[in-house]
Amino acid sequence: MENSSQRIQHVGPVPRITEIYPAGNHVLFVAFEDGAWRRYDMTERLRGVFLPLKDEAVFRQVETDGFALIWPGGADIDRATPYLRGEPITEAVAQAKVAQWSH
Repeated sequence: MENSSQRIQHVGPVPRITEIYPAGNHVLFVAFEDGAWRRYDMTERLRGVFLPLKDEAVFRQVETDGFALIWPGGADIDRATPYLRGEPITEAVAQAKVAQWSH
């Protein structure tokens, strides 16, 4: 169960997703139109409709329409989830981690 103190307090509409980088181990780095970046770990969600995402090749097929994270087969997550529950990070940290996993 998530610790509620880890959640981001936010008032107003959640910004649209602008970029997604799968970084291995079922972690996503997600950028938003307000300049915020989040590290979102999907490990605990890999059951039910998300079970096929245990396969890293499938997990890495994530796309966005700006409003959600979307995978083949119909699994999706609203943009509010990574924005409000993801770990805030800087763009530099996200880029470094993505480069690390892409080798």
